[in-house]
Amino acid sequence: MAKRDPLAAIIEQNRPFAQAEHAVLADDGKTNLTKIAVARKLDALVASPFGFFRGTFPIFASDVAAADSVLGSGAPSAEVVGDLHLENFGAYRGKEELVFDVNDFDEVTHFAVDIDLARLATSVLLVDGPPVAEKEQAVTALVRAAAEEMARLGGKFPVRAITREKAVGRVREILDERRTETSEAFLKANTKGLGRSMRLNMGDPLTAKYTALERDRAKEAARALASYATAHAADVSIKEVIDVAYRFKGTGSLGRYRVSLLVRCEKDRLRIFEIKEALTSALDVARGAPLRTPQRGAAIASAIRRLQGDPWPSVGATSLWGVSALVREIQPEEEKLRVGRYAHSGRELADYAAQCGRAMVRLHLRGGARALLESEMAAKGEALVPRTLEFARRCAKQVIDDHATLRQNQARVRSAIGV
Repeated sequence: MAKRDPLAAIIEQNRPFAQAEHAVLADDGKTNLTKIAVARKLDALVASPFGFFRGTFPIFASDVAAADSVLGSGAPSAEVVGDLHLENFGAYRGKEELVFDVNDFDEVTHFAVDIDLARLATSVLLVDGPPVAEKEQAVTALVRAAAEEMARLGGKFPVRAITREKAVGRVREILDERRTETSEAFLKANTKGLGRSMRLNMGDPLTAKYTALERDRAKEAARALASYATAHAADVSIKEVIDVAYRFKGTGSLGRYRVSLLVRCEKDRLRIFEIKEALTSALDVARGAPLRTPQRGAAIASAIRRLQGDPWPSVGATSLWGVSALVREIQPEEEKLRVGRYAHSGRELADYAAQCGRAMVRLHLRGGARALLESEMAAKGEALVPRTLEFARRCAKQVIDDHATLRQNQARVRSAIGV
């Protein structure tokens, strides 16, 4: 893994999002919301090695971009998530039922498929709590589950998403919990007011999920959603945009343009949609591609429809404030799983990691089954365990070292970025 200056990389990657030309102002006409988002991102990077790993995919991408196979496994090139880690899985309702699957495709691209296994395994070792030996056992469980799933599914098609019937442990519990979540409870948690006075639950941009933005920007965001709705009339019919807010969410994506919209649809149904700036995968940027392309949102949306076993029903592309963006509905039942839900013990972590491994392999089979099944990687099976552990140990150590460096120099980094 190439040695680089992590501080210079963090400054280079985040400074553009804090500059005036990228600014989205709050409704006071002064407060720079994208700049605050970058500051909140740095808070997350400093908080823990796991948070650092989540929020610095471009560093990881630069380290591995030149590799033909990240693990030396003979992996084929196919569609990959890229930024795959334990918190990029979750529960959501597809067109058919509630499922457990990958739920973040910001960095999707074509690359050696073992990058997803390598990055996912590294994230296991960075979880805070269980002893190192137990975390390494969880990595072993992950790799074995992935190999077993590939052998078991073989050439079966279509490759379904993991439902409650196939889930175990915490994942089954979470699917059971989410299936009882109602639209009323979801709206109550994200809005304030009743009836025609209902609005998104906005607050202080330093701490809140939603913050009011300039009126002209809000109008442009409403038009961006209308453009999506016109192109996807079968999925959504919007009668009225009730409210628009800047949205603070995620780690690596903080600083990108991101808004939430409360809308009234058919039969007066209230729904919340999100529009997020779509950037070129850091893997491709590391290989010389431009950061922005006109159709990146559409590329991500099409990948989601191919790679999720039961895709989000309402997902597509639009243009937001002059850049390509992804649109999707935020559902009452969905939940992005956090490490605190499944890291109480090494056993729980191993069970969860194994289910992530199964979901990952299912995604890879949807994206390139023939290439994967005929590859040298597919034949390795148990031999992938030591390769993956070796990479994950080495990468986790570098992440921990880089995180410590950032903690010691965070004031300088914040000053250089301008936050």
